[in-house]
Amino acid sequence: METPFFTKTEELEGFCAEALRQKMIGIDTEFVWSRTYYPLLGLVQLAWDEEHCALVDPIAIQETSPLKALLEAPNVVKIFHEAGSDLPILRRWTGALPRNVVDTRYAAGFCGLTTKVSLAKLLAIEFGLVLPKTETRSDWTQRPLTTAQLEYAGDDATHLPRLYTRLAEKIDALGNTDFFQDEMRCYESEEFYRETDVNEAWRRLEHIPGIRYGQQDLAILRVLAAWRETLARQQNITKNRILRDEQLIHLAVHRVKDKKQMADTYQIPWQCVKNYGEQIAQLIAQAEQLPISEWPSMPHSYFGVDQRMVKQRADRVLSLARKRAEPRGIDPTLVASRREAEHLALAASHKEENIQSPLLTGWRHQLLGPALEEICQDFRNKPL
Repeated sequence: METPFFTKTEELEGFCAEALRQKMIGIDTEFVWSRTYYPLLGLVQLAWDEEHCALVDPIAIQETSPLKALLEAPNVVKIFHEAGSDLPILRRWTGALPRNVVDTRYAAGFCGLTTKVSLAKLLAIEFGLVLPKTETRSDWTQRPLTTAQLEYAGDDATHLPRLYTRLAEKIDALGNTDFFQDEMRCYESEEFYRETDVNEAWRRLEHIPGIRYGQQDLAILRVLAAWRETLARQQNITKNRILRDEQLIHLAVHRVKDKKQMADTYQIPWQCVKNYGEQIAQLIAQAEQLPISEWPSMPHSYFGVDQRMVKQRADRVLSLARKRAEPRGIDPTLVASRREAEHLALAASHKEENIQSPLLTGWRHQLLGPALEEICQDFRNKPL
């Protein structure tokens, strides 16, 4: 049966009205994300079974209130795979704050599988299905879409309700339903969709961890990184099309204000120098004038500690996570990442009060319990 392709609001409205009467609906998106800051949405797929599936054209349809209402409906379970990729895109298109969302990738991690499993692999494991992946690199923003693209697009969403039903049964049998539901609540929070503060962009640069800079260098780097982040958002282009991370760092550390030196010594693209060279120089000069009280500092985790000891202490946290997670069929990486374990170990070792860590809240804290508190106390008693 040919899957309908909606290009008009009234078509979407009729389908969503019927979807609101269902218990659950599978949702998937196709997007292009190569040269833009924000992903370009090319297609939305909706289905509650194989007979009721629709493809939605977000380029043709401007009125998104029917889909917004569906995403926000508390009585309908919205099923995604890799919800963290799809939901921010749908949020930008519809303005919806989704309710009652589940993610089959995370569901797999609560029932004896790994969260790294793809949807295609999950369907093969659970149902023996083999889905074609011939259009994974398609340009979904092109119009018209090809017959092959349209045929490919309907598959994923169609199987999501049946897949989630199977995984939910396994999660419940392992006693992990409350933990899974707790994890899924993050998608209902405004915080999940909030853009990061541009003034914190410098902390996410590559080559920062493990390298010692002066605090004034970091002040300049913060200003430049915030400028690049803002410009990328305004022009909807990737940050690397303005400046690469290492170029940004060189300009900050060496305080390059000469346009010729920017191009010759640090090999900044001439188009960037031409368009932004004066502005970059002014930003560096302004940042140099910031008072010491406004200079940022790297988290203590990077400086002045024995990294081998940090690793050993993080390993203790990760070992506890594995010990508690594996008997319950929970993927240990869901409980704690190495970065989270290191942060917790360092914060406790530095005797921080009110440590902000996901391991100390919600289902993770419930799973790890007093044993984690004992480990943290041991770290406090033996500072690095």
